[in-house]
Formats: sequence, C-alpha cells, structure tokens
Amino acid sequence: MLLNHYTVDRWKVGSISMTATATRNGTAYRLKRYLNPPWPADGNMRDARVQEQARRCERLLQERVDINRRLMSAGGRSGCLACAEEVFLCKSADAPGVVEAVREVQALRPVDQLRENPKWLLRAMVSAADAVRRLHDARIVHADLKPENILYCACGVTGRKVRAVLIDFDRSYIVDRVPGSEDIGVSPGFMAPEAVAYYNDEDCDDDGHDSRYRGMLSVKRDIFSLGAVYYHLLTGKSPITTTGDIEVNLRSAPRGLRPEKLEPLLRSMLALEPSARPTAAEVMAQLKKL
Repeated sequence: MLLNHYTVDRWKVGSISMTATATRNGTAYRLKRYLNPPWPADGNMRDARVQEQARRCERLLQERVDINRRLMSAGGRSGCLACAEEVFLCKSADAPGVVEAVREVQALRPVDQLRENPKWLLRAMVSAADAVRRLHDARIVHADLKPENILYCACGVTGRKVRAVLIDFDRSYIVDRVPGSEDIGVSPGFMAPEAVAYYNDEDCDDDGHDSRYRGMLSVKRDIFSLGAVYYHLLTGKSPITTTGDIEVNLRSAPRGLRPEKLEPLLRSMLALEPSARPTAAEVMAQLKKL
C-alpha cells in the first residue's frame, strides 16, 4: 500500500491508533494513524454531522502538528525524543484520519545488558531524566511513560555511551490542555495516582471539565511514572503492589549501585502528592552525584 509516498506494511490496531512499519526512500518509519476521529471519506460534506467530524480531524491535525513542532525544538534533533518527521491528514478511504510518520529508532541496547553494568545503568537513568526535562521545558506532558516507551541506544564512537529515547507521544498533551478522561490512557503499575483518580472519576463529563483532579495533571505525573520506570529498571518489577501500595526496596538492584542514595530519590519521585515530587532537572542533578 502506498500512502503519501510511504510504502506501508499491514496496519495493526491499538487502543487509540493503528500502527504500521513503512519505508520511504530506503528509510524505515513507523506510521501511526489516529482512530478517533476518522476522516469522513465516504460522507456527504453537505451534511452538518460530517462537516463537524471533518473539523474535529482538522483540529486534531493542528494539535499534533503543534506538539511535534515542540518536540522537535526540545530534543527531536538530538535523538532523545522520537517525534514525527511528518504529520498529515489522509482523506483516503483506505486509511482515513491523522497520520504521523516517525523514523525508526536504531541501535537498541537491551535492558538486561544495562543491568549488567552499573555505569551504563546510571547513564541510562540520567539520559532519561534529561529527555523528560527537555519535554517539560517545552511544556509537554508525556502522560504514558512506562518501560516500553523508553528505549536505550548505544551511542558514541565506541558504542559504550547510552542514550535514552522517549517514544509514543500519542497521549501527550500541552500543559493546561488536559484531554478528557477517556483519552488519558491507563498503564497499570506506572500511572500517577492523580491520573488514576481522574480516569476513574465518575463525577466528570467526557471532557473532564468537572473533575476535581483535572488541575493536578501537571508534568509531575511524568515524574511519578519515571520513578516507577527507574524502579522497574533496577529491580525488574513495578513499585506499585497488588494492593495499590508503593514499595521502594532496592535489595534486588544490580550490585555496584548505591541504594542508600537511590532509595530517597525514588521515594520523592513516587510521592503521592504531586507538589512533593522533584522536577526532571532535579532528578538528573541528583543522579549525576551518584
């Protein structure tokens, strides 16, 4: 299938989007097409409902263009934020809707390999904090940080350096433009408690305007999720127990680290109160001291 000069393989359906591998001029890409709203390819454009659906598509297009421009300025060129190189509106019945084209991330370093080398592990954690710092400086909330959405690449002349790359920004939003609770996303084990409360708030409307938790969904939700990702990176499990409690115990962390220094940092990142959590810049500064 040919789509806007991309040769596309088979689409795979996700919760809010469809993804497909693709190539363009010999370069590998991952295409993401948002399911809602779809472009009314077969609709009568004179119909008011069809016109409103088309306007919703155009608003989503502008929103995704804005977010990806910010991502590119914040760190896309450095490679730490895997933003879309192109965002376009496909009006074809074969793939109707807003589509993003992201270049495939290369040279991945497995997490198990990082755990074997404490220096690489700390470098990966510092790099991830730096990527989140750049994201927050651009006033963007990732909103779905979890192990699958932070990749680690070997870099440098010898390949011994580690760079963290944030991916999957389909649930991201600009600060103060919090989406409705149905679009907030659910990642058990890595989701900040205020985001869980917002998602489960039965008193709010679909847009979330009536929720008392809406104002709490700041960049600090990403700090909680990053702390949970760090804990998983160090121990292989989530810090959130089956009963919903938060447990920080680094006895199973790789040897060579300093758990007495890391545990207080993780506890602060996993604080229940968002205002008690450090900023990404503060996390990075503390990690560099280890």
